[in-house]
Amino acid sequence: MFRTFRVPGPPLSRYISELWIASSPGLPFCRERLLPDGRITLVIPLTDSPATLYEGPYGAPKECFTGPFICGIHTRDITIDTATQKHVMGASFLPGGSLPFLGGSSRALHNETLHLAEFWGDGSRMLHEQLLAATDDAQRFSLLESALLQQLIMSPHPAVMEAVARLSLNPAQRISPLANELGLGQRRFQQIFTDTVGVPPKVFARLKRFSHLLHRTNNLQEADWSLMALDNGYYDQAHLIRDFRAMSGMTPEAFLRSERRLIHHLPILPPGDCAAVTPATPERSATCASPFDISCGTVSGTRAA
Repeated sequence: MFRTFRVPGPPLSRYISELWIASSPGLPFCRERLLPDGRITLVIPLTDSPATLYEGPYGAPKECFTGPFICGIHTRDITIDTATQKHVMGASFLPGGSLPFLGGSSRALHNETLHLAEFWGDGSRMLHEQLLAATDDAQRFSLLESALLQQLIMSPHPAVMEAVARLSLNPAQRISPLANELGLGQRRFQQIFTDTVGVPPKVFARLKRFSHLLHRTNNLQEADWSLMALDNGYYDQAHLIRDFRAMSGMTPEAFLRSERRLIHHLPILPPGDCAAVTPATPERSATCASPFDISCGTVSGTRAA
């Protein structure tokens, strides 16, 4: 995979960690397991192939997106296709950073993936057309930055951003004392945190703990899970395993044995030849074609991780 990054300047840098463009011309697999990372992401396909989400690693197609879409914070793994990754760009929001561009509340994005048009209206289509017509990556980055600046409508609550920073550093800290330190009542803190970030503070802390664990185990072939549990804020090894399975759909040991293309991206390799993938139909629906059924052989049922 070839990836190009740009860190935007202020004021976008307060809310967005990076803009990126990725190209993967020849991935030898059709689907990918995307693990939770606690972030909301804007994704913009730059090919004719719609982005397809599936009902689990070996399930039927669930949703298709031909244009820009927002992938909310997920607390479980999702399955995506790889056809769109031949050329795709996006923006990775800092926790709480999507609210200024989407307005309202981020609660609607919890475990959801929605069209950008639901937030930006016709501006989403116009941006997509401009990006498809752009001649190089520098122009695409400039177009995306301009569009984001036009949509910047508010600032997140400073207490929430402080809470995000503290929980990111130490997911094991207790929520009640944190709210008191920030001068907010428990109910008010829960409300504004969930509206801003998209999930309650305890859920966000759980996601950060899981992400820390993934980074600790990156490139490892074996691990002492009891020690990992203590070092990463879990009660014990059993707690770590339960939480890992709930978020990733696999055991920690299966994760270590898996092929890891990126920390949060795991290829799904079914039997058969995945070289040719027939594009899905262009609407967001459950009727889009499945590359597993068409070019990889029909896969029925589920497979244990």
